[in-house]
This record gives sequence, C-alpha cells and structure tokens, in this order.
Amino acid sequence: MRISRSNEKRVVVAAGDPRGIGPEVILKALKEPAINKSKITVVGNFRVFKNIAKILRMNMPPACAGFEFIDIDDLSHGSFKLGARDAICGKAAIDYVMYALAYVESVKMNRTSLVTGPINK
Repeated sequence: MRISRSNEKRVVVAAGDPRGIGPEVILKALKEPAINKSKITVVGNFRVFKNIAKILRMNMPPACAGFEFIDIDDLSHGSFKLGARDAICGKAAIDYVMYALAYVESVKMNRTSLVTGPINK
C-alpha cells in the first residue's frame, strides 16, 4: 500500500458487490470529465471490472496520475453471473470496504473521502 502525506484531495471507492451494479456505475462515472480531474482510487477485483467494461463496450480507465486501481483478486475463476446473490461476492464486498478503510487510514491525507458501491445486505 502506497503511503502519501500530501494535502491533495482523493476519493477512495470500494467497489461494492462484484455481481451488482457497483462496477458498472463506477466505470461510467470514471468517464465523466469532472471525475477525470479528481484523484480516484478504486478498490475491487480488476477482472470483474474488465469483464463489465467488455460487456459495456468500454475501455478500462488508463492508469494515470489521478487514477489507481487496487486489485483484490479474491474471487474464484468460475462462472460469473451478474445479479445473482452469492456469499463469496458478499464477503468480497465487505473485504473491499475494509481494505478501502485501511487504505484511507494509512495514507494520512486530510482530504480523503471513502465511498462505497452498493452492497447486498
């Protein structure tokens, strides 16, 4: 985990349920011009985002100075069914929130916000 002590404003986004709407909403939001000017860190499963981007016929946002993706590769490589409830995906959603919270606490930035994608309770 990278540690930064700057005063830059950063938004850390926990992806939410990997089989839910969160990854799609995050990908679409990252295309917005106002978001592109922000410092964004997404915590989730990169493979899930790549699959969703392919379904949406979108490209993954490029790694750049303002965007980073923390890949939590916690899902099996089995079938992937959107919208289905799954205990593994529920645990993954909680893991993303916990990792994102730890990241926010570790970066010691005064201007860091934590946002979560939808979580199936």
